Amino acid sequence: MDNRADEQLTSRVIDEAADWLARMHSKNLSDAEKNAWEQWLIQSAEHQRVWKNAELLADQFNRLEPKLAMSVLDRPRELASRRRFLRAVATSLFIPAATWFGVQYYQANQTNFYRTATGERREIILADRSVVVLNTATALNVKFDHLQRLLEHKTGEIFVRTAPDTHESSRPFLVETDNGRMRALGTEFVVRHSDTGTRLSVFEGAVEITTRHGQSRIIVGSGQEVNFTARSIDAITSIQSGAGAWRNGVLYAQGMRLADFTKELARYRPGLLHCNPAVGELRVTGVFRLTETDTVLRLLADTLPVTIDARTRYWVTINPRQ
Repeated sequence: MDNRADEQLTSRVIDEAADWLARMHSKNLSDAEKNAWEQWLIQSAEHQRVWKNAELLADQFNRLEPKLAMSVLDRPRELASRRRFLRAVATSLFIPAATWFGVQYYQANQTNFYRTATGERREIILADRSVVVLNTATALNVKFDHLQRLLEHKTGEIFVRTAPDTHESSRPFLVETDNGRMRALGTEFVVRHSDTGTRLSVFEGAVEITTRHGQSRIIVGSGQEVNFTARSIDAITSIQSGAGAWRNGVLYAQGMRLADFTKELARYRPGLLHCNPAVGELRVTGVFRLTETDTVLRLLADTLPVTIDARTRYWVTINPRQ
């Protein structure tokens, strides 16, 4: 194949990767679309090479405030111009020196918004000296004014250690999700927010929960945790062993179903990680480094009757050992 043909092939693959990237940032992919993307990814090593670079682009967009990132992606309204724009962005992946000048500019000017990429953890010190640690794939908006200290928790998981407020009005410290509002009563706690609800785990002090729609209200004390939605609050339970261990970069499992363990590990790993239902009920016990997910998968294969089948680095399935 001559150089011109090579360039045409790369150009086409970049176009396709850019389209997939746009879909993933504009909506939740359906199962059919996910399958189509997986099939596209395994078609060739060229697809995988370009997609790996596209994921770098995705991580940078993830660091932008959602409205800003979406306005960038949505700016070209016509399909043709949108594709030209995305192709230009995707092509810039291969120009490291200049690619992210604009992104870095926006990051520097969005100091109230924080986001972590897949597998990343980040600690921030707020204006009142409170500490917040963002877990993997987490988005958080910080809004402090003369009336309140508010964290708008968009998605993911955070650890919070509140500090006494030195402001003259003694502002309440609040964490808000789609499901409701939590008011810290001098405390350390973890909030995990997903599409299915919010989970609060309190390590010190207490936190008051008010649901968004049902107006249910409850106080969760030290050593307790609870799940809640916009309309209801589940029964309070004791904190599970290893809760919050992610702050130290580890995943703690005590007799955890392999299916559940896989879902948790997948949060820290780019791409798709599946567990075959045939081995989903196997039990996992141990402490695993979240920065070494490949090593964790090898340990599973060494200690359980399973094999790790990787079609690509970004598409891995845990299957029964034959």
